[in-house]
Amino acid sequence: MGFNHPELAHLLCPVKHLSSFLDNPTESVEMRKQLQDGCVTTVSTNWPAFLYCGDIPGEDFNPVQFDKGFLCGFVLIQVSFSSACYVCPK
Repeated sequence: MGFNHPELAHLLCPVKHLSSFLDNPTESVEMRKQLQDGCVTTVSTNWPAFLYCGDIPGEDFNPVQFDKGFLCGFVLIQVSFSSACYVCPK
């Protein structure tokens, strides 16, 4: 799975490379191949798109205000809400 799956690759793609990933479907295949081959580095300072808010995760990313919408992604909120429902006593 991971970068091999089209939807997971979109969520795991570093947010600063997301615009080139979303622009063109044929380019997204090339970008996914670059991610798999290690040509596009995924380091700790390049946050994945699923951590950012937006209808498409990370689409509202602004490199100048990189903290705007950070940790507000749908997946992250759903996981934190689900775990809080199971962990917290009633």
